[in-house]
Amino acid sequence: MATWVVPGAPLDGGEGWRVWYSHPGARPVPNPKLTVRLNGKAVGFKAGGLKHLDAAPGLNRRMAVQEIRLDAPDPRAQTYEITIQGHSYFWKTMPGGIDEPVTFFISSCFWRDNDKEGAYGAGVRSLTKLHKPAFKMLIGDQVYQDWPPAPLTGLSSAELYAQRYALYWGDPAYQEVFTSSPNFFLCDDHEFWNDYPERQAQLMRTWKNGREYGEVARNLYELFQHSANGGGKTWRSLKIGPVGIFFCDTRSERTHIKDDPHSFIPAAQWADLKQWFNTLEGPGLLVLGQPLFQKDGDMKDHSLSNFKDDYGVLCDEIVRTVKGEGRSAHDIMILTGDIHRGRFAAATFPGMGEGKVVEFVASPASRIGPYIKTPNPEPPPSRMFPIINGKEAPWEVTEDAGPWTPMIDNNVGVVKMSNGSNGRVRFELAIWRHRPYDDRRFWERTLRRDQPQGDIKPLYKKEIELR
Repeated sequence: MATWVVPGAPLDGGEGWRVWYSHPGARPVPNPKLTVRLNGKAVGFKAGGLKHLDAAPGLNRRMAVQEIRLDAPDPRAQTYEITIQGHSYFWKTMPGGIDEPVTFFISSCFWRDNDKEGAYGAGVRSLTKLHKPAFKMLIGDQVYQDWPPAPLTGLSSAELYAQRYALYWGDPAYQEVFTSSPNFFLCDDHEFWNDYPERQAQLMRTWKNGREYGEVARNLYELFQHSANGGGKTWRSLKIGPVGIFFCDTRSERTHIKDDPHSFIPAAQWADLKQWFNTLEGPGLLVLGQPLFQKDGDMKDHSLSNFKDDYGVLCDEIVRTVKGEGRSAHDIMILTGDIHRGRFAAATFPGMGEGKVVEFVASPASRIGPYIKTPNPEPPPSRMFPIINGKEAPWEVTEDAGPWTPMIDNNVGVVKMSNGSNGRVRFELAIWRHRPYDDRRFWERTLRRDQPQGDIKPLYKKEIELR
């Protein structure tokens, strides 16, 4: 389809959807022809005016965002058939609570070059039929701007980065991932380059034009991804019944590690994040582009723990929330990706009592290559030492073991929330493989032995109740 359609964040209160369009040509995006049906019957709605976005240099396309609002919204998550320019999509509205179970997907790290046959799209299609998600969380590295490096073509930085987006967003199989359900977007480093904003030896642009490329990447992230979220901030929070969710942007305004001080969260986001912790009425889902349970990184890729001050403050907020110090006591689950493996781990620290801090990782959607040797991902550190109030505060971390560990296949995470026992919330977590790890050796690739084809298979399941 010439017009690209991407559903963004569903509107609060079950009121409808935010939809992103990209249309070929320099003229404004034409008003799309829309219909909305529920159980086969037409329902009333209002389509807001198209909000046009700035043109992306080097692309002969225009982008716009539109809100589709139902005349009679229902706080229950209903599945509607939305027809746009003759193409039908089946999207749920934002659920207002968890009296009926709410399911969503988490996914990160999609390297298109290793998924040209479309296993990711086919896998999401199958999982959507099986689980009927209310939305997806696409939580970083939806596009790889840095690998493979763009050839020397004489194009500007803005044109190079825009064309990489067009390569990804124009892929029909990737479009199927987007259109399968509404989406929340969060960036990580590959929307910019590996370990952004640090320099990379293999990328000359990071040495000579790093500031320029960073601004270009930030602008294109706004045009292609964040604009579909709505709101002017690159972070946001929402509430589904007693469950609070915070999408935390730890990348787009990250400072250099050599800066003093250095940070991964700006002051304005800190204010909103601390307010979120203070006002939780149930379990908190903290969505991060990188794991919290991770050892210090290095010049190849820095971790959140390399930023001692911010890391300590974030861990302190979690500790105070779990203990109920100056606020209601609630458990925290971190949802994240980035590390090209799936896992579940739990942390303990002194005085937490029956509280829980857990981390669920789904990554990669499509593993970056080529592979010199089979990867052997590191487990989370068994002990972490965040500095809280000037002192080391040790955390003990335990990863769930099993025959699936370490999980390196291409995957999608599934989260199902429902009412649990004694006022708690029950979470059913699963990691589903959509394509096996490609274990071909160099000579086998040279001889063009086919890579493994897609197959849908559950690799891991976990049930947990959080307060």
